[in-house]
Amino acid sequence: MQKKKRKPTRATRATKLAPNFKMSKAIMNLAKPLQKKHDNEAQMRNIIHMVAVAWNLSVVSDEDQKELRCRIDKHLPSKMGGEDIGWLKESLDWLIERKRQLYPHVNRFIQDHTVSIVGGKVMLVVGSVPIEKKKTESV
Repeated sequence: MQKKKRKPTRATRATKLAPNFKMSKAIMNLAKPLQKKHDNEAQMRNIIHMVAVAWNLSVVSDEDQKELRCRIDKHLPSKMGGEDIGWLKESLDWLIERKRQLYPHVNRFIQDHTVSIVGGKVMLVVGSVPIEKKKTESV
């Protein structure tokens, strides 16, 4: 009797593709919904930078995430108003959740990324390293 072939789920397909996985494509995929709203090159660059930050926040422990968010808050430009800061935080939360839904199996920390825009086409080079996500301890 032949074994019945199971249709691969999104997670199993992604796992099989892991050796060919391109971080740059994943980042661009996460940025796509936000980029549709902005055609300005500077805004597109900022969106990609924000996606890279959200990606890194999504792969660290809850404790490290809190520390990183505090650092981000301290380095926000003083000219940013409360509405802009609120939008930024909501966007980071949304991107973190989107990353966890689309790429739950990818635990890589982005060390560096370079964005180039030529003729309206965005190109991205990403340097990343594997990271083992720490489990939060329960007392």
